[in-house]
Amino acid sequence: MKSKLLLRIPAALCALADPIWYTFRPQSGPAAHFLLLGAAAALLALASPAPLPRRTRLLLFGLYLYLLLRLTLLDGYFGRAADGIGAREVRLVPFVTIGYYLRRLLSGEGTRAALVNLAGNLAAFAPLGYFLPLLWKPMRRLWPFLGAVTLAVCFVEGMQYLLGCGVCEIDDWILNTAGAALVWLVFRRAAGEQARA
Repeated sequence: MKSKLLLRIPAALCALADPIWYTFRPQSGPAAHFLLLGAAAALLALASPAPLPRRTRLLLFGLYLYLLLRLTLLDGYFGRAADGIGAREVRLVPFVTIGYYLRRLLSGEGTRAALVNLAGNLAAFAPLGYFLPLLWKPMRRLWPFLGAVTLAVCFVEGMQYLLGCGVCEIDDWILNTAGAALVWLVFRRAAGEQARA
């Protein structure tokens, strides 16, 4: 029960981040707006004592998938334009981009870009940690869940490469999977506490 109450804190932070984001980035597309509010809604739903009906969960999951694909493939703020004229690049050496942005963050240079990249990649697939185990029982086990997240991330990275609207890189997979796994761990812990109550 205590962990359910703790989930309200990141939900409130996501909801508060939305107007702050748009104060500094008014030209941002709607995908970032809905992603922040969607994260807040998902966390609040997880913190709710009464489970949501399955149809509502599927509807929210579909909305999340739409926003995820829009954000990762079409959002102009992040340089996405599915016109096939972008650079097609593959980066398979781990921690190069993560290290680059961490150094920028620590040095105070380009902190906004570093935060958007690091936090954005952690957050983008994080709702899968909530939706997958809630909707499909096999996803309540770690390895099937990580396999499904890996497939989802690889699909998006592959589409970014094919459409020329982003860089296909291993660091995105690391951050995306870590974000989803963290939410999955919170979900599993909350489910365990609920079963013991």
